[in-house]
Amino acid sequence: MLKIKINSQEVNAQEGQSVLKAALSAGIYIPHLCSHPDLDDYKCFSCSGELKPSEVIYQGCNSTLGVYTEPFGNPQGKLSECAPHSTLDGLGCKLCLVEVSGNPDLQKSCGTIVADGMEIVTEGERIKQSRQANLAKILADHPHSCLTCAQSEGCSLTQCSSNVPQNERCCPKFGRCELQKISKYIGIAPATPRYIPKEIPIIETDPLIKRNYNLCIGCLRCVRACRNLRGVDALGFTIDANKTTVGSRAAALVDSGCKFCGACVEVCPTGAITDKITVSADRRKSLVPCQGACPAGMDAPNYIRLIKENRLNEALEVISHKVPFPSVLGKVCFHPCEENCRRKEISEPIAICALKRYATENISQLNNPQSAIRNPQSTIAIIGSGPSGLSAAYYLAQKGYPVTVFEAEPEIGGMMRYAIPEYRLPLSSLKSDLRKITEHPNIKIKTSSKLGKDFTIDTLKKDGFKAILIAIGAQSTKKIRLEGSETKGVIYGIDFLKEVRKIYGGTKELKNERTKSPLVLQFFGSSVIVIGGGNVAIDVALSAKRLGAEKVQMVCLESRDEMPAHEWEIAQALEEGITLNCGWGPKNICRLSGDSLTLEAVQCTKVFDESGRFNPSFNEGASDKFQSNIIILAIGQTPNTDELKNPSDDLRVNSRTEEQININPNRTVKVDENTLATNAPGIFACGEVAHNPSSIIESIADGRKAAENIDKYFGGDGVLEPVEAQRLTGSYPDFSSGIDKPIDIPKANPYLGRDESFAGYQRIKMPCSAPDKRINNFDPVETGFNDRQAKEESGRCLQCDLRLNISPVIFPPELSKTGQAKEDLAFTEEYIKQAPAKEGVYILLNDNKETILIKGAINIQESLLEQANTSKAKFFHYEIEPMYTKKESELIQAYLAKHGKLPSGGDELDDLY
Repeated sequence: MLKIKINSQEVNAQEGQSVLKAALSAGIYIPHLCSHPDLDDYKCFSCSGELKPSEVIYQGCNSTLGVYTEPFGNPQGKLSECAPHSTLDGLGCKLCLVEVSGNPDLQKSCGTIVADGMEIVTEGERIKQSRQANLAKILADHPHSCLTCAQSEGCSLTQCSSNVPQNERCCPKFGRCELQKISKYIGIAPATPRYIPKEIPIIETDPLIKRNYNLCIGCLRCVRACRNLRGVDALGFTIDANKTTVGSRAAALVDSGCKFCGACVEVCPTGAITDKITVSADRRKSLVPCQGACPAGMDAPNYIRLIKENRLNEALEVISHKVPFPSVLGKVCFHPCEENCRRKEISEPIAICALKRYATENISQLNNPQSAIRNPQSTIAIIGSGPSGLSAAYYLAQKGYPVTVFEAEPEIGGMMRYAIPEYRLPLSSLKSDLRKITEHPNIKIKTSSKLGKDFTIDTLKKDGFKAILIAIGAQSTKKIRLEGSETKGVIYGIDFLKEVRKIYGGTKELKNERTKSPLVLQFFGSSVIVIGGGNVAIDVALSAKRLGAEKVQMVCLESRDEMPAHEWEIAQALEEGITLNCGWGPKNICRLSGDSLTLEAVQCTKVFDESGRFNPSFNEGASDKFQSNIIILAIGQTPNTDELKNPSDDLRVNSRTEEQININPNRTVKVDENTLATNAPGIFACGEVAHNPSSIIESIADGRKAAENIDKYFGGDGVLEPVEAQRLTGSYPDFSSGIDKPIDIPKANPYLGRDESFAGYQRIKMPCSAPDKRINNFDPVETGFNDRQAKEESGRCLQCDLRLNISPVIFPPELSKTGQAKEDLAFTEEYIKQAPAKEGVYILLNDNKETILIKGAINIQESLLEQANTSKAKFFHYEIEPMYTKKESELIQAYLAKHGKLPSGGDELDDLY
């Protein structure tokens, strides 16, 4: 360590460190644009000696030839001498100028290396004037009318009161722009020349990224991030007359070898390179949409990257970090992550679900959990052992609570065990996941225990359970008023699937089983009609086909495009010869003779009304008849909450709860959506009994949420794992030794490497058995990726999450005004009474320091004290301003321009909004 002085303050600096980095590390700000924390150790490009100009670069279809291709090599074009270092050294923003003792000239702090005893001055009139002169050169090439506008703070960006031409105004990044903040800090000199529009066409034809080189200031951050940080080298620059021009290697980013990681967007200090989407305040949700779309918040980019690196144990740890059913989800998840994958903007989305399956099938499972009981008095009863109930049980057990699960059926698993066909979810996969629950020391399982028959809510309370979670799912078949629905040969979808699963779950061949069940004899050689267009209806149709039905057709209200079943399941049905009859509503069922049934249907003209509600309309003049031997109604299922309203008297106790649980008109349990608590104290509900219908992944997420809130109910923090620590370190909990102990997953390598063919790689299709091989058996249709396929598919990932690991830039400090709070203060009476009793504007913030209220007041202190009685704010700051109504309007407009919405204060917003 070296000792230096900056502005007479003694500072410790590392040997080889730049003056700029030493100052910033000590909390002393020096303005800079070329430098970035992750690029060249805070050196600007002209001081690094590593970044080489290109022969030619492209800004869309326009190309630019460079004068130099090597900083010290042979020249290109018109010059006959080598490019001297002074030529390159003259480039860069030169806003970081400082005075160094013993040197008469101002020095660039980014390129000046510290020396022991060095004395530096970072502010002064000479420095200010030089910085303003250099800033003027930058602004001469960048639209800056908005920066000097008197109305800039309150500008809505929708219209211009000064009638400045559009191409001379700032970009939508205004308010969040680094150049804008630095310009405000340095000050714009009156002699700054007017910007002359360059009229460079804006490039919007590339996937994901928009480029507007009219806003480029030639700092080369994007080039350095692409070349040095990522190793992709899709961007380049040329030099001519001490001016840099930035562009791509080819006219389009796809042809330049771009991997669309977004690093260039992240480091750009202006709006020259931006995302096509609007990035919300929750940057992870916007920029890593696969994770944001997952109800459980699984970190897909992380485990995909680990699969690519053949670190499958760690990949499975990441998956299991958020869900206790990785094997199940690898088979049956409806993967909303893929629908939101950014890769689909280039070619096709990543096969995230298939990669999850690959990880679960190619390693041994995780060790059994061994967490100790930490809360022995806080016993919890969970009614139902489907995905939501078991997920809640698992995470509560991991937190140290003793949990008892009550299941009406002989085996746990709910609909995963009893309704999903074997060809889609092999029983072996389910059992693999259930092991960590059944063997958990904090979990007891009581099967063949039915609510209302073997126990009630009240008996659970009398048995000492301090909290109860209702997770009984939606086990009852939804019925409609349909004439003839009680006719022999008409059955219900869920009942049918349960029967099939009980008999043939885990069985590969049916030929030796036919004599054991009348079900197979009933279907073999028959004609079947399935009424419904959802995923359950598809499973019913495919199961009937496997039982030997000769002809299977589906009849549904929806048009082909409106069918609620997932597209890939519909495709499988068509592949296996299922006939779709879309746009027909069942009218009646009648038996003609023998075992022949007729379904009469009328044409459905509209499924939903103008408000989006399910409200079918029919053309009674258009009808059709469909013939079959068997008709299966598969129009959905509903929770059976009757036992919560009118329990059985078999137990000979007063089985009604002391406080009746509220039930919604659709038979779901009414819960507080924030806590999943019912109206009865200590009773919660989750999964399909509260949110019917829902998928397995949604039910798992609901179970996690229930566990969090039950923990809070007992006074806990509701944290199932140290989330923030994981995001920073890349560590995830090792469930084998308790939820609090992290495993070591090294931080992701930001270097991607160049691959010119990357954008063209197509999605690897899931290998499947041939349709003629699926006859008379329930073997899995999808056979899974092999090692080569998994590596190729994982290699297509854009690794969007790497962008979030790029260090934030250090913005200049806000210039304080007299009477302005320089930092956020705790919203307590002590600090409120220190606020001035003067006119001004104050801003209230929540515990995440997000703005919830902007309000002007004639007396800041008095108004803050009034807010203290009702507001949920945790922090505040303020400005003294006699024209407080004008200032209030400006701050609201600035917030709106930055966030695209008003402060999210809920009931704290007043009439001003």
